[in-house]
Amino acid sequence: MRRLAGQLLQGEQPYMLYLAFVILLVIFSLSSPYFLSLDNFLNIGRQTALVSVIAVG
Repeated sequence: MRRLAGQLLQGEQPYMLYLAFVILLVIFSLSSPYFLSLDNFLNIGRQTALVSVIAVG
């Protein structure tokens, strides 16, 4: 665990993406009570369904 923390602080590229994602997740979930709701996830799924089907072919 200390090694991972050290790599994050040193700016290791693969871990920085995950760290940025977690930070955004925390910020958005604190700013809106609906962000991590089931309705929001269903809405995202409905909006991306057509594009996903077209992308798969």
